[in-house]
Amino acid sequence: MRTVWTIAIEAMSWIELEGLSLSSALTQTTSQLEIKDSKRTASARHMVRECIRRRNFVDKIVNHALTPETLSDFSLGIQAFLRLYTYSTKFTAEGRETGVQLAEIGRRVLGWKTLMPVEEALGKILAIDPQSLLEDADEIERISLQTFHPTWFTRYCIRLLGRSEALKLMKTQEDVLRPLLCVNPFKAREDAVLSTLSKQGITLEKVEALPFLYRIVETATPLTRLKEYRDGLFFLPNLASCLTVFAGKPVADAMVLDVGATHGVKAAYAALFLKGPGRVLSVDYPSRLMGRLQAQLKRLGIQNVDVLTADLEGNLPFKGKADVVYVTPPSSGSGAFWRTASKWRGSNVVKRMIERQWRLINHCVNYLARDGCLVYSTSSILVEENELIIERFLKEHPEFVLAEVEPKMGVPGLRGQEEAMRLYPHKHNVDGTYIAKLIRGVDF
Repeated sequence: MRTVWTIAIEAMSWIELEGLSLSSALTQTTSQLEIKDSKRTASARHMVRECIRRRNFVDKIVNHALTPETLSDFSLGIQAFLRLYTYSTKFTAEGRETGVQLAEIGRRVLGWKTLMPVEEALGKILAIDPQSLLEDADEIERISLQTFHPTWFTRYCIRLLGRSEALKLMKTQEDVLRPLLCVNPFKAREDAVLSTLSKQGITLEKVEALPFLYRIVETATPLTRLKEYRDGLFFLPNLASCLTVFAGKPVADAMVLDVGATHGVKAAYAALFLKGPGRVLSVDYPSRLMGRLQAQLKRLGIQNVDVLTADLEGNLPFKGKADVVYVTPPSSGSGAFWRTASKWRGSNVVKRMIERQWRLINHCVNYLARDGCLVYSTSSILVEENELIIERFLKEHPEFVLAEVEPKMGVPGLRGQEEAMRLYPHKHNVDGTYIAKLIRGVDF
């Protein structure tokens, strides 16, 4: 357990110091500490992820125990330990019974002299009833604490959806996500793969209107451990990415430009619709995720996809025109706030995202064939990142119109954008998503 806590404390310190993602912080931590134990690293990942997801309530408890001091008065190591200690004693099944043991781990990891200034706070944390801290909070803060969301996002959701729907969205639990399986026809016949999986006790349900796609109803074995997965007979996409691809309806010989390729698995799914000269060019900023995308395509034996890195707002490595352009820009990720830590970056991040989103869609339209379509999608529920971007685009590009996004598995877009589609986790078992399809409706 000490090793797990060492990894967790160090990773949380890096997140706080450098603003790293959890994956990057863990990579840096395990490299720095020369730890190669994948099981302990996975345990640390889970603990840090769940702690950060509840950060507002965790900090509320810690700061109450530290009064008149606050978390910011202490080193990053102590801040990380106090947060993890509070999460573990207040939000896990073990609860306060683990308090004494965890305090001793903290002394061993950080040193007893380092931890001495907050020893009294550790006892106070155990004694605090989290519900008592809600009594003096106003309604917005109380909802925010109970659902583990920033207050700005709580206000936004209530204005957008109304109080009842907003509460349902923000109370979404991890188990609503319906895992999907996509059969890879490049490696085997669909019926053969389904038969093989059925014999191994895997129950699947066809997703109507989306080729090769099945919901995983029941499985006794993690699918990534199966030989069929390693051999590339199937992959595990998300519904939002598949709906985005299908909205563009790529035909067999289409040239597809996938901009923002690391957001989902659009390239792999789009490739299944192509034959002959049809190709997908997947482009994104340089990152480790691009390497993972290349590895997945290699495992699947998909050869009609080219993966390239570039500055998406500069000259893309593509000459000619694409029949379908998918634009999935960086976003606030508000559609996944219910399960991710990115929600704590603050509402000011949204303004920067909007500027990038506008530049990207306005730039990518230059690579679209005259009779092609552009599909814009985000993992955000914010109108500013979605409908308002499309409104502005239509005003500045009057030759374009919105086209129907099919199949209709979500609800219509807002601000009169009936043709667009929105998905919400509490309604559609998927991260919040917006999809809009643009075609030239006037011949200039």
